[in-house]
Amino acid sequence: MFISRFPRVALSGLAVLVISATPAALLAQADGSTTASLKLQPATVSGSKTSNAKRRKQGKFPSVFKSDEVDNSDTRVVAVRGENERFAFTWIKFSLILIAYFVWLRELRLCVDDGRNLNLKFGSWYRKLFVIGLVGILVAIMVPAYLLGVCILGVSCGIPFWRYMYWRNAQVNDHSPRLEWKHLFASPFIPFHSVPDAQFELPSSLSIGASVAKIALVGKSFSERVTEATSQDSGIAPSGFQLALAVMGHAIAMRATDLHIGTKDDQVILRLRIDGELVPMEPLSIASGLSVINVFKVLSDLNIADKRRAQDGSFRADVDGRRLCFRISSQGTNTGEKLSIRILDPAANFATFPALGLTTQLESRLEAILSRSNGLTLFVGATGAGKSTTAYAGLRFLDTGDRNIITIEDPIEYSIPTIDQIEVKTRSGQTFKSGLRSLLRQDADVVLIGEIRDEETAKIACQAATTGQLVLSTLHATDSITAIFRMLDLGVDPYNIAAALRGVVSQQLVRRLCTKCRTPYTPDAEELQKLALINFHGPLYHKPDPLTNPCAHCNSRGILGRTGIFELLDVTHTIRDLIRDRANANAITSVAREGGMTTLWDDGLRLVRDGIISSQEFLRVVDEL
Repeated sequence: MFISRFPRVALSGLAVLVISATPAALLAQADGSTTASLKLQPATVSGSKTSNAKRRKQGKFPSVFKSDEVDNSDTRVVAVRGENERFAFTWIKFSLILIAYFVWLRELRLCVDDGRNLNLKFGSWYRKLFVIGLVGILVAIMVPAYLLGVCILGVSCGIPFWRYMYWRNAQVNDHSPRLEWKHLFASPFIPFHSVPDAQFELPSSLSIGASVAKIALVGKSFSERVTEATSQDSGIAPSGFQLALAVMGHAIAMRATDLHIGTKDDQVILRLRIDGELVPMEPLSIASGLSVINVFKVLSDLNIADKRRAQDGSFRADVDGRRLCFRISSQGTNTGEKLSIRILDPAANFATFPALGLTTQLESRLEAILSRSNGLTLFVGATGAGKSTTAYAGLRFLDTGDRNIITIEDPIEYSIPTIDQIEVKTRSGQTFKSGLRSLLRQDADVVLIGEIRDEETAKIACQAATTGQLVLSTLHATDSITAIFRMLDLGVDPYNIAAALRGVVSQQLVRRLCTKCRTPYTPDAEELQKLALINFHGPLYHKPDPLTNPCAHCNSRGILGRTGIFELLDVTHTIRDLIRDRANANAITSVAREGGMTTLWDDGLRLVRDGIISSQEFLRVVDEL
């Protein structure tokens, strides 16, 4: 309520300034004497003069009038007209107070706009800025000496805002614009620009590191999609496309991997997943939010009239020379429609094994498995763990030009010109089942299956692996050993699994510490025992306190980017026998470790010892084994 009354507060403050800025206060003596009464005399006053009056005559003190004298015989301050019989108004003091007043209003407005834009809890800072600034202005008005008043204005209006800037910059993420003094005179938030037909101008405030970023849709023209949208639903306004564009550009600039749009009772919530963390954005009104949801559904060729059933789609866009893919998933909830958008950047994600964080030893073992002429290699992990990225790195290793490589995906995440890619389209009858059966007749050397989701897909993948193809696929599992039992749960015969499986790569993503601000410390015996680092004597690292150790490199978050921890199971003859015999997980793990398998725990500890991740991050991701 306090913030919502900002216009009335500003007008009230202006009234206080006008009422208080009477001649009795603004025309006060600069020498600091107290005015008991003010009386204008047409002639000079006789009597001895104080030392201050003499100093004023010498020009050491500015005065309200051309000359004035103080009669020691009377306590009154007598103002006498000068030679020209005119009053000299102290316009300097009045101008400084007026400038300070508008700077104070600008600080309040900037605090509100900036806090709401970043969804910060700025209420207490707003009250501090308001109270301290108002008191400082009133005190400066009443203080006779304007030099002292200038100091009061600078302290009351400058220091609170400086402290707010320090607190605000420590709260936002590493790619948000930093609030600076210059923003008092130039707003950091630029309104949306007009939208051309097929190419849009992204607001420069939403494009970190670039003045203007251009977004151009790929495929069906924008005009055609607008026509379809307006024919299906008249609730889409042109401003909705502008707002959707701004949200897309902001997510790209922030290096977000996912954008979540959720409808609530009275607003639409926007959240970005950055480095594995959900970062909230400023919520939208219900009308604007629903319009943005409809825009994304139209771009993905989804039915905007159906707001309850689950729908999946995708669209592509060129952003500053990079072609990005946006995977859309729509689902109805009890409060409205929910939209999840996965942002895929092939230029950043279609990488090599070393770029993903694999050690040299692990890379050579995985390349040896992929170099075999047939068999099934699984890439497993949780949702968002980077399974598809590692699988595509495997395709990059295999794509030497002498192999017929075909993929079947739902949808196609990364477009590779030298590889034949098939996209699953359920509506047209192109499913994983029919696509995989067709692939067996395409003379493929290497087959990538986007994900094994059901029994039939798992059985066809094993069949292809045992009949001469090298098959790569992803699967949801916590580690490499669990992946074997996941295949068993899907209904695949253990004999087929043992015959087809060649290797399993399990992975998790962990957040890297910022190398510029990470803080070393000496772990205690309890922590070392928990980490199984009994003989470790070096320092470990953790995130610093953003208030005491701010960092411009990571914007005081303490983390910057993510890397992977990996586990590779090489399926040997002994492990195949254990799979056929339905041995338990402990037996398979024991044999695999004897054969040199490095577990997720071991690979994560390596990053902890090297200071790449913190022990807290390691324990958050990896279960104690």
